[in-house]
Amino acid sequence: MAFSVTIDSREPKWIKDWLPRTFPKLKFDISKLEEGDFCSEHVIVERKTIADLWGSIMGSKTEDGRLETQLSRLTTHQSDKIVIIMITGDVDEWLGKMRRLHIHVDEDIIDGMIASLIVRDNIRVICGAHEKPCLKRMIRIMWKIEVEHSLDFPKLRNPDMLMARILDISKNDWFAIKETYGTSVSYLCKLTEKDFGKVSGIGKVKSKRIVEILQHGW
Repeated sequence: MAFSVTIDSREPKWIKDWLPRTFPKLKFDISKLEEGDFCSEHVIVERKTIADLWGSIMGSKTEDGRLETQLSRLTTHQSDKIVIIMITGDVDEWLGKMRRLHIHVDEDIIDGMIASLIVRDNIRVICGAHEKPCLKRMIRIMWKIEVEHSLDFPKLRNPDMLMARILDISKNDWFAIKETYGTSVSYLCKLTEKDFGKVSGIGKVKSKRIVEILQHGW
């Protein structure tokens, strides 16, 4: 089978240059991905450094952590893809740097989040101290999943995930709609943009898109 990997166009230039040089026999495409940083037919990978992971958990003084929103959207792809988060960086080295800057970091929160990714969200996790070896391992794993082992992919026919995917919204947005209006598709098709706009987290843009999908397809 033809095997190719799409690299998100927002990834650093060195990654977009280095991967094709490292794997010259493989096909790489550069394109803007809606979710994830790397994608093949059955695999989607989100790349995070330890610092990225901590920041997305804790947020900042002005913004909440964005990890839950990212996970909500990533998990909508579990109906037909294996979702992987690749975490890079030497944890001890990074913790030492944070201590020298007098920034408190609770290592248990990081470990707890990784455990939660595996158990609660059914997301595979790759960890490594150095980025290039991690990237090489990621590509080799994607190759083995897609080509070498010809694996039968488990299909997670979770109706909530499928509805979120169909409506092009996050899992949390779908749960909010479900709680407000139920799960009858015929009933949802009768709702207006104004109706969907009453749901927490669903603004004008999302409401318009949902109505377009329900009434005219995608």
